[in-house]
Amino acid sequence: MSFFPKEVAFAHKKLGNLVDGSKTSIFEHGLRVGCKLKLVLDKSSISAQKKQAIIIAGLFHDLLEDTDATEKEIVQLTNKDVLRLVKEMTIDFKDKTIKEAIAPLYFVSEECSIIKLVDILDNTSKSIFVVSANGIGWYRDFYIPLLQEYSLLIGYWEKNSKVYKIFFTELANEVEVKINELQNFLQIYSKHSA
Repeated sequence: MSFFPKEVAFAHKKLGNLVDGSKTSIFEHGLRVGCKLKLVLDKSSISAQKKQAIIIAGLFHDLLEDTDATEKEIVQLTNKDVLRLVKEMTIDFKDKTIKEAIAPLYFVSEECSIIKLVDILDNTSKSIFVVSANGIGWYRDFYIPLLQEYSLLIGYWEKNSKVYKIFFTELANEVEVKINELQNFLQIYSKHSA
């Protein structure tokens, strides 16, 4: 399976040079999410069509909320399955507690949950590079508790998954490593940045 040149070009056109709060490219983030999903799903026996929908939805997951991309454009380029997953991924965190923001993820499709978890893992990987910009309190009070809630969500999906149990187990291990890595980093950083 190649990596969808038309879809990558569309995402790049729409996202352009947009950056997130940590000043990192949203296009590159979507590309990393799609690549990680491809790596994980290439080990599976699910159909090529389903893999493709999940990977492209990972690539496109920020398009509806961050650009002028339309549902019609996404369907014309891909299909309704990709659009369904992209729409499912669009979760509003504004003015919500962590638990309130995570709660809907217990009721989404397994495919959406996998994409969201890979999305969070990528955000975690890049977050260590912007500690001075975000401040330690943001990590301590928001980001680590968010990852801990995601860890509980993964546990739920590990128990209840019909198709992707092995992937949730793999993601659970990665999230645990990321939580520990971030906690250790912040502990050392806080001692030496004062």
